[in-house]
Amino acid sequence: MNKMMKIAVCILCVVSMVLGLGGCQIVMGVRKVAVTKYVEKSTLSDEEALGTGLGAAGAQQVEEPKLSGTLKMQVFTNESGAHSEAWTNVVTAFEEQTGIKVTLIMGSQVNTQYSAAWLAGESPADIVWIAGNGIADEEMEKSGMFYDLTAFLEEATVYGTDAKITDRINQNVITPYNGGIYRIPLMNSTQGMWYDAGLIEKAPVNFDEYMQLAEELEADGIAGMTYPGMYSDYLMWALIMPAVAAYGEEFFVQVASGQPDAFLDERFQAVLTRYKQYCDAGHLMKGSVSADHTTSQLNWLNNKAGFITNGLWLEAEMAEYIPAGFQMRFCASPLIEKEQKPTMVVHGNDIAVSAKTENLENALAFIRFMYREDVQLEYMSKYSYLSALKDLSYEDAELTDVARSTLDYFFSDQVDVINCNVNWTSLLNNTFKQVINDLASGNMTVEQACQALHDDAER
Repeated sequence: MNKMMKIAVCILCVVSMVLGLGGCQIVMGVRKVAVTKYVEKSTLSDEEALGTGLGAAGAQQVEEPKLSGTLKMQVFTNESGAHSEAWTNVVTAFEEQTGIKVTLIMGSQVNTQYSAAWLAGESPADIVWIAGNGIADEEMEKSGMFYDLTAFLEEATVYGTDAKITDRINQNVITPYNGGIYRIPLMNSTQGMWYDAGLIEKAPVNFDEYMQLAEELEADGIAGMTYPGMYSDYLMWALIMPAVAAYGEEFFVQVASGQPDAFLDERFQAVLTRYKQYCDAGHLMKGSVSADHTTSQLNWLNNKAGFITNGLWLEAEMAEYIPAGFQMRFCASPLIEKEQKPTMVVHGNDIAVSAKTENLENALAFIRFMYREDVQLEYMSKYSYLSALKDLSYEDAELTDVARSTLDYFFSDQVDVINCNVNWTSLLNNTFKQVINDLASGNMTVEQACQALHDDAER
């Protein structure tokens, strides 16, 4: 999920329309409207309405007082509208359970539309989902636009239960800032390599196998891999950083937190060397460096490339384009040595409360509500992400075969998992993205790439 800051210096002219669904209000910008449909029923059965099921295994149910007032939420959803259903279902249930009236500002352009307002110190929403392009969350956090949740989390319980939130969630993906917690995961996710099991019988588990498979694919006129060069952080977190993580958590943290000397370490150089070797051998699909995410994904779905770097959202985003018989499967980065184990990096997909909200009680009620088991299952069924809860079974989630297969793989002994709770600066992130493309294009050596990352990490 690429995060680019676009600071508008003029007033954004937004034509919007309002759709009613139950009590909740959905506001969409008309540029590339992302929301294609709204449903009034959740994926749960009629007998168990969303938001009324048991919220935590073994926890006592607690009657919650009715609240009142409003809540405004800024929610990025991609162009396909695949994820909007989860938000409308959850918000409708939240309104029914709490008495709070919610306005969803939702679509693929909301981050860009409201970026200038946030950076000017305004509060366009009470809650913001930190996802998608155009959200300047680093600057928003540094400028004090997010509410500090630290004290709240010390005692907060999952809505409708006596279970403490901190006992239920995977705290290892929470990214602190200046000693406080200003964002908290709604879901967790990971990125890796997608392939067609009808084309590739067995996924490679190390670099030698990856190279050999690329040669076999190319003998049939198929490129080894493609990626969206316009959003090269897809490759960064799907191929490069998991290979770094295979050297162990300590070294991964050094790189992920932007410690300058880590980029000159021989282990990091070895990862970039393998990546460059793959590209120099001609295994990367031509045009990948300049491709956007949709173009690269369509090329891959048409078997023009064997692998694509992407996240767990891929199936839902491209559902209408998946050819009949195409068997989507997911694996960890094979950019590792034979003696290493495939490794996946988990990070939080965060939500934040505005520090200037006038509806703090209502905002915190939603934070509590989103950790109910039935609510988490609803998000899982639409996003195919990992739950933020550390012990939630996904057996009852309405998942596609692809999503279930991916989760089975993730929780198997075939892979190691490392949690990420650190961030590097936007400057370093942008340099890394450029380095990936320059290495692929042959415009930079590994030594130059490592030095560039080291120099920017020192700034």
